[in-house]
Formats: sequence, C-alpha cells, structure tokens
Amino acid sequence: MPPDSRDPKDLPVLATAIDGKAEIIGSGDNDLRADDDLRGVMASYSIQLLGVHSFLKYLDEGDG
Repeated sequence: MPPDSRDPKDLPVLATAIDGKAEIIGSGDNDLRADDDLRGVMASYSIQLLGVHSFLKYLDEGDG
C-alpha cells in the first residue's frame, strides 16, 4: 500500500516505485517534492524524491 499523498493520482507512481524497489523518483510534480512527510515515508523505503534539475545533477555526478 502506497503512502498518503496530497494528490491521489500520485499513488500509482508511489506504489510502483515501492514495488519495483526504485532508488529515485525524478519528477516536476510539486506535490511529490514539497511534501516533507511523504519524503520521509519514501526515504524509509530508500527512495529519494528529486526534482528534474536535482535528478539531472545526480546523473551528471556519475552516481546513477
């Protein structure tokens, strides 16, 4: 079961990330990135929520 999100349309994305054992969700969706509680819950699954620029920076640094 995915964690609560301010936008119910995000639930399939969160559930898929958890089930697929994703490390990162890169998104321009402010509901995902600005929700500190959601970020904490997803971190408990070892999933980071990154904005597009942060995700691209992550890739540039060779960590991806």
